[in-house]
Amino acid sequence: MSTHSQANPTITFIGAGPGDPDLLTLKAARRIAEADVILYAGSLVHPDILKHARADARIYNSATLTLDEQIALMADAAAQGQHVARLHTGDPTLYGAILEQMGRLDDLGLDYEVVPGVSSVFAATAALKTELTAPGSVQTVILTRVAGRTPVPETENLADLARHRASIVLFLSAGLIKKVVKQLLAGGYPPGSPVVVAYRVTWPDEQILRGTLSDIVARVQDAGITKHALIIVSPVLKGRYGESHLYGDASTARRKAPARDGIGILALTRGGIKLGRRLLDHYPDAILYAPARHLPDAASLPPNIVPFDRGARHAVTHAWNQHQALVGIISTGALVRLLKPLLRSKETDPAVVALDEHGQFAISLLSGHLGGANDLAREIANKLGGQAVITTSSDVQGLPTAELLGRERGWKLASLENHVEVSATMVNGHAVGVVWEGGDGEDLPFDAPHITRYADIEAMKAARPAAGVIISPRRIELDQFEFPVMVFHPPVLAVGVGCNRGAPAEEITANIRTALAEAGLAEESVALVATVEDKATETGLLRALRKGLDWPLEVYRREELRQVPERMLPTPSAAAKKYLGVPGVAEPAALLATRGGRIVSPKRKFENVTVAVAQGAEAGLHRGEIRVVGFGPGALDQMTPAARHAIETADVIIGYKTYLNLIQHLAPGTPRIRSRMKEEIGRAKKALALAEEGKRVAVISSGDPGVYAMAGLALELVERKTSHVHVRIFPGIPAANSVAALLGAPLSHDYATISLSDLLTPLDQILDRVEAAARSDMVIALYNPRSTKRVQPLIRSLEIIRGYRDPKTPVGIVKSAFRERERITLTTLDAVDIDAIGMLTTMIIGNSHTFISRGRMITPRGYENKYDVDASTAERIVRRPH
Repeated sequence: MSTHSQANPTITFIGAGPGDPDLLTLKAARRIAEADVILYAGSLVHPDILKHARADARIYNSATLTLDEQIALMADAAAQGQHVARLHTGDPTLYGAILEQMGRLDDLGLDYEVVPGVSSVFAATAALKTELTAPGSVQTVILTRVAGRTPVPETENLADLARHRASIVLFLSAGLIKKVVKQLLAGGYPPGSPVVVAYRVTWPDEQILRGTLSDIVARVQDAGITKHALIIVSPVLKGRYGESHLYGDASTARRKAPARDGIGILALTRGGIKLGRRLLDHYPDAILYAPARHLPDAASLPPNIVPFDRGARHAVTHAWNQHQALVGIISTGALVRLLKPLLRSKETDPAVVALDEHGQFAISLLSGHLGGANDLAREIANKLGGQAVITTSSDVQGLPTAELLGRERGWKLASLENHVEVSATMVNGHAVGVVWEGGDGEDLPFDAPHITRYADIEAMKAARPAAGVIISPRRIELDQFEFPVMVFHPPVLAVGVGCNRGAPAEEITANIRTALAEAGLAEESVALVATVEDKATETGLLRALRKGLDWPLEVYRREELRQVPERMLPTPSAAAKKYLGVPGVAEPAALLATRGGRIVSPKRKFENVTVAVAQGAEAGLHRGEIRVVGFGPGALDQMTPAARHAIETADVIIGYKTYLNLIQHLAPGTPRIRSRMKEEIGRAKKALALAEEGKRVAVISSGDPGVYAMAGLALELVERKTSHVHVRIFPGIPAANSVAALLGAPLSHDYATISLSDLLTPLDQILDRVEAAARSDMVIALYNPRSTKRVQPLIRSLEIIRGYRDPKTPVGIVKSAFRERERITLTTLDAVDIDAIGMLTTMIIGNSHTFISRGRMITPRGYENKYDVDASTAERIVRRPH
C-alpha cells in the first residue's frame, strides 16, 4: 500500500456506484471534475457520470486497455503533474481488482487514494426494500462468489458457507446459476428457500427476479441473464423476523452471545454455596458462581467454582450470556430484580430456576417450556428431595403446550411462527382444530373438550376454529389459513437411495433434497435413509449423511430387496435387476424401511443418484437403539458430556454390576440390568432384544467401549442377527490413557496394548504378541494382568519382557485409576510385585529410553539430548490421592 503523503494524491480510485448517477458521492464527483485523465470501466459506468469531467479531460475506456497500458497512462500523467481518476463500478474495494493496480503504483512510488462508492449489493437491498440483517433471523452477511475463471479458495466453498444460514450475496456468478443452486442445496438450504437475482440495479433496464432454489435457474435462463447480476439468499427474504431493542427501553438494548452451554448456578450466601456444591455433585459440568469473600479456599478451588467480587449483577449478566440454564439460590424477588434488564424473549432467554438455601422448593421462573425450566425444576427437586413449583397455565390445567407438543414422539416443529397465538388459544380453552395426516386410528397425545380432530385440512378450514395444529409429513403453506396454525412433522418418511460408484456427497445431498421438495415433503419428517448393502460403503453417501443430512442409514441385503414384489414398485429398475439381481434399490429399500408403508414419491432418477420416498406409521419407522457407552476410568468428571447424555436419556441401562455402581448417581430412575463378569454375550443379547422392542439401551463399559469392551460384540451380534437396530458408540478415555496421565507421560512414543486375559484368546497367542512387542522396544500397556486364579499369563509375560529389557526399565502400575481406592506405583521391571496386581490394575512397561524423574514416568520421543536425567535414578514411589 502507498506510504506516501495523501494530502494531494496524484491518482484516485473512485467507486462510481451501481449505475444511477445520482448515487455518486459528492467527493467522487469532485475528484472527477478535478481530473486531467479519466479511466472508466466501460459499460459498467453510467455515461452520465462522465458529465462531471472537464471538457479538456482525456477520457479512456479501460475495457480496451491492458493493465500495463493503464499503468503507463497513469504514470505518464503523474510525471506531468496531472491528476488521474480511475473509475470502477460499485465500490472499488469489492471485486474491483485494484490491489494489483496499487501494487504497480507502489513500485513506481506514486501517490493514490481510494474514494468509496455505493456497492450494488446495497443498491439491490434498497430496491428490495429490505435489510440483510434482522433480529431473530440473521446477523451475518457473507459476500462471495463461485469459482469461474478465477478460482475460489477451498475453505470458501459455497456449500460450506451455506451451512451458516447467513445472508449470502454472490457477485460475478449469474452465469453459473446452476452451480450456485447445486452448492446451496448441498449446504443444507431447502429447495423452497427464497432467492433473488438482481440485474443491473438502478439502471433503466433493471430486473429483479424472485423465486426459490427450485425454480430460479429456469427464471434466470428465461430472462437471458448471464452477467451484471447479484444473487441473494437470505432468511430475511422469507419476511419473518423479530424486533430489535435499538429503539426500545435503554435497559433492554443489549447484545447477547447466541451460543450458551450447560448450567450456571448463582449463590450469594454461605448456605447457598453449600447447596450449590451439592448440585455440582449431580451436575459436574455446571459452573457455580459465588462471592469471593465467602470462599476462603479460593486459591484451590476446582475449575467449576468461579469466585466473583464485582457484584451479583455482573455475575448474573455473565452467567446469562454463557449458559443454557441458570439456577439462582437466592430469593425469588432478588433474582427477578437481577434478571429484569436481561429479559428479551422466550425464544432466546435461558431457563431460570429459583432455589431456596435448603433445596426445599425448585421454582420454574423463566422459559418453563421452550427453555426447559419446568423439567429442570422437577429434576433438581427429585435430586435434592424437594418439591418443584410449576406455575405455567398448561401444566396447572394438565393441558399440552403447543410448542412442546409431540417432543416425546420425536415430532419436529416446522417453525415458531404462530406458536404464541396457538399456545394461548389452547390454554385459554378456545376451540383448537387438529389435523393428523397419516395418523388414522392413532389417538392424539392430548385430550381436552375444546380440541377437535378433523379429517383433513379443508374440513378444519371450513370449521374455522380459533387456532389449528397440523401433524403432517408435507410442507404446509400457512398463508392459506385465516387463523393461526402450527405445523409438526412426524418421523414417518424413509428415503431410499441408489447411486453410481463415486457419486459425490454434495450431489447426493442436493438430489435427495430436490426429490423431497418436488414431492412437497418435509425433510424434518425423514426418519432414515435406506439402501442396498453394495452401496453401504460409498464414501459420498456416508459423507452426505454425516455432514449434510444427519439421518441414520439402514442397509438391506440383496435377499431382502428381492422379497419385495415388483407389483408394489411404481418403477422397477432393469439395471438393478441386471447387475444386482434385485427389482430396484431406492423404492424397495424405502418400502422395507417403513415396515408396511407405501411409496409417496416414486423413484426420481438423477444423473448419478436415484431417490424414492416411502411413508409409514411412526411405529413402523421407530427404531430402538443400542448405545455402547464408554464412561472412562470411573470418576464422573472424567466422562464426556456425550456419554453422560447417552446414559441419562436411555430407557434402560445394562452393565457389569461394578460399573453400574460407579454411575449410580446418573439417571437414578432409569431401570438397570446388572450382570456379572463373563456374561458379556448375555448382556449384548439382552440389549439387542430390548432395542428391537424400540427401547434406547445404554450398554456401559469402563474406559473406551472399543478397547477390550462391548462395542465389537454389540456390532457383531447385530450383524449376525441381520437386525436393523441402530448401534451408536460413545467413546471414553481408555484405561491406558487414564493410567498414563497419572504416571506422567509414558506413552509419548509408539506403544502396544495387550490384554493378558486368556478367556477369549489362547495364551500362546497372547505370549506371541507380548514377545513381538518386547522385541520391538515399544512401550507395553498390559490390560487385565491377573485375577485371583489367573496368574500364569502375567508371570510368563514378565519373563518374556525381561529377556528383551533392562532390569531397571521403569514400570508404572495403577489400580482403580481416578476412583476412591486409586493406588499408583512406580517401580522397575526387576522389582514388580505380582501379588499387588489384580483385575483393576493396568500396567505400563517402558521402553529402553523411558525414565523416571521427580516421580514421573517419561518416554521421550527421540529428544534425549534435551533431558539431563539419568534413567538409573528410577525409584519406587507410592503416591496416594490427597
